[in-house]
Amino acid sequence: MNTMTAHECCEALRANNISVSEEFLLDGLEQGKFPFGVCFRGRQRVPMIFRGKFYEWLADMIKAEPIRIKEES
Repeated sequence: MNTMTAHECCEALRANNISVSEEFLLDGLEQGKFPFGVCFRGRQRVPMIFRGKFYEWLADMIKAEPIRIKEES
């Protein structure tokens, strides 16, 4: 799958020793602070996080090959 959920994204960040809440992630996406996705606001916030872009960004941030989590089905 080309996208990931906010939960998966936070799980991947934690696997790489970066602890963030889903709320923090959604805030950052909504404000355009992260280059790997967007967040739309309706009744709820709906993120669209692009898996490939996320792992590219993470590799650049940690200067190493990131630990990748298993995709949810």
